[in-house]
Amino acid sequence: MHEKTRPQLVLKKAIPYILLGCLFTSLQALFAKLLENSISIPFLVFSRCLINSVILTLWIVCSRSTVSFRTILRSRNKKLLLARGLFGTIGIYGFYIALKFISLSSAIVLMYSIPIFVPIVSRVWLKIKIFPKIYIGIVIAFIGIVFILRPGSDVFNIGGVIAIFGAIMGAIATLCIRMLHYEEPKERILAYYFYIALMVSTMVFIFSEKTIPKLNAEMIIYLLLVGISSTLFVFFLTLATKYAPSRLISPFLYASVIFSIVPDVYIFHKRPSIYFIIGVLLTIVGTIYLVKNYPKNDLVYHEKKKK
Repeated sequence: MHEKTRPQLVLKKAIPYILLGCLFTSLQALFAKLLENSISIPFLVFSRCLINSVILTLWIVCSRSTVSFRTILRSRNKKLLLARGLFGTIGIYGFYIALKFISLSSAIVLMYSIPIFVPIVSRVWLKIKIFPKIYIGIVIAFIGIVFILRPGSDVFNIGGVIAIFGAIMGAIATLCIRMLHYEEPKERILAYYFYIALMVSTMVFIFSEKTIPKLNAEMIIYLLLVGISSTLFVFFLTLATKYAPSRLISPFLYASVIFSIVPDVYIFHKRPSIYFIIGVLLTIVGTIYLVKNYPKNDLVYHEKKKK
C-alpha cells in the first residue's frame, strides 16, 4: 500500500484557529437560542445552510482560490466527502433541537464532547486500537457528562440525549475532515459540507412546513448572524484540522463552554450549578488525559490497492 503524506502539524496555527471557531460557534448558538420561540428548527437549519452556501460560493468565485468553482465538486473521495456532509448536517439538527430543551452552556458542553467519541468511532469505523490508558480518559469524561446531565433532574431529558447523539455525529464528521486533508483542499471539503447541508435542510423544510414564516427585522438579523457565525466556525474548524489531528484540537472545543456561560448568566439568567461545574471540569480532565495518552500514529491513511 502507498501511504499518503500526513497533513502538517503546526500547533501555533491550529490552536488560534480552533479558539476562534469556539467563539463563533458560541455566538451562533446564542443567536439560535434567541430565535427558538420565533421560528421552527427546520426553517432555522435551512436558513443557516442557505447563508453558509451563499458565503462559500461568493468566496470561491471572488477569491483566488486553489480550486475554481467549476472544479469544486470534482473528487476521487466523494464517499468520504458525502459522509462528512451528511453526518455534519445531522449534527446541526441535533444541536439546535437540544437547545430547545436545555441551557446554552449545557448544550454546548454535551455537543462538543466529541473528543470522547473520536477514539470510539475510530475503533468501530477505522479499526484503530483503543489503548488501555485511553479508556481511563473516556471513563473520567463520561462521569463528567453524568454530573452535567444529573439523572433525575430536569436537565436529564431528551435534549441531553440528542446533544450527545449530535456529538457522535460530530466525531464521525471530524474524523472525515482529518482524513480528507490528506488529499483535498479546504475549499472542496467546505463546499461538499455546505451544499449537502443545504440540500438536506431544504428537503426537510419542504416536507415539514408549507409556508415560510413571517419574519421581522430582528429575526432576519439573528438569522444572518447565525449563518455568518456558523460559517466562520466551520471555516476555522476546517483550518484547525488541517494543521493538527482531531485528537489534539478537539479538547479546545470546550472553550465554547466558557464563552457560552456569559450569555447564560446575563441574558438567560441561568447560573451554572455546582454539578455542572464539576461535570465540565471532569469532562475536560478526562479529555486532556485521553489526548495526552493517545498514540501519535493514530490515523494513517492508505490508498486502496487497484484491482
